[in-house]
Amino acid sequence: MLLSAILTVVGCTKDDDPHGRGFDPYLITEAHITDSTYYSDKSFTAYNFVYPSQDPYGNDVMLSGTITIGDEVKDSAYAKGLLLYNHYTVYRADQCPSKGNLSEQKSFSLLSLITISPDYYGFGATESISKRYTLEEIDAMIGPLTVDQYTTEAMRDSTSSLSNTMMAALDLDNLCKGWTPRGNEKIMLFHSSLDDYVPVVNTENMYSFLIENGLPSDNIDLDIEEIGPSGDTPAHKKATTTFGFKALATMITLMNGDK
Repeated sequence: MLLSAILTVVGCTKDDDPHGRGFDPYLITEAHITDSTYYSDKSFTAYNFVYPSQDPYGNDVMLSGTITIGDEVKDSAYAKGLLLYNHYTVYRADQCPSKGNLSEQKSFSLLSLITISPDYYGFGATESISKRYTLEEIDAMIGPLTVDQYTTEAMRDSTSSLSNTMMAALDLDNLCKGWTPRGNEKIMLFHSSLDDYVPVVNTENMYSFLIENGLPSDNIDLDIEEIGPSGDTPAHKKATTTFGFKALATMITLMNGDK
């Protein structure tokens, strides 16, 4: 039933190009598929789509993303589940899913999962809009930063006042507000204690927040490891590889019905 619904949606086509210069992300339409690409090396088809949502400032906007469906799922008309893959932050326009950055989705398709991957605001359909990586407390402390400002030498220097202010703001803006976990939620928390971009205390605060709001500790897999930089690769980026494998293992465990 799930696959039938997905295939019904992807059967629709539109002529407009969400990556073209003429596309207006603030011209609101219904969600629809814009184009599709078959990746023989990954054995899946990627369907790019746009959908109505809201930007960080509460305005209606069209965002984009990608649905990936493996050959086995299409041939058998059976999927084990639907995965919403909220990937890690990207910085270049060509790194979003609708531009073909789909390496992790190959692993998910091998598990017979249909994957939906959002581009995020500032990418895909909204790539013409200035990217914003900071909001709320961070804005209040240092103002909104564009990607060009974020990658300055001062920001990369962990001893600079700008970097220290940014880390302090991230400490405050840690997602531990405005929501409560469901009682049966299963959550994996992973962080490198040597992360040079996002302070590990964010994950520690999230764990405390979940416990304080009634989620049993048995439902939370907290893993903090010492993963440092390697050559030109910062600790934050290096840890994403470990996170990817761990997330995949956790997903397989949950799919098998294990605790």
